[in-house]
Amino acid sequence: MYSRLDLRDLKCNILKTLRRQGYIITDEKEKTISFKVDNFAIASTITSYKQVDGGIFNIYNSQENYMVEYTYLVSLFGPIYLISLAIFLSLVVIGNSYGLLSVVPAILQFMFRISSLKSTSKDLLSEILLESNVETQKE
Repeated sequence: MYSRLDLRDLKCNILKTLRRQGYIITDEKEKTISFKVDNFAIASTITSYKQVDGGIFNIYNSQENYMVEYTYLVSLFGPIYLISLAIFLSLVVIGNSYGLLSVVPAILQFMFRISSLKSTSKDLLSEILLESNVETQKE
């Protein structure tokens, strides 16, 4: 996505939007901003599923415009832990394979989260660029 703002205003806009949505800024350099989710913040389940676990904004010069590249990160620790725990409990503690059916909701939950994060990340980038009345173009 392209922006006609100068670098300072664009960075301010990114930082303001990230802080408003509850993210923690982990690193801020001249043309790079890294962030992560605040795992200890109190939030609803729906809010936590719609938030990305972290990300990086890279800003590049492109003639008279700036190009913003957004990379979002998803942590696999939670789903892997839940699935491993369910498998362990069903096979070792309970002792039958019917407990493996408890893995299905965890897998479906993770698939739902991954599918919703793509639209959430697009909305975040659009909010950053539209909030400042900038022109957006597709490559």
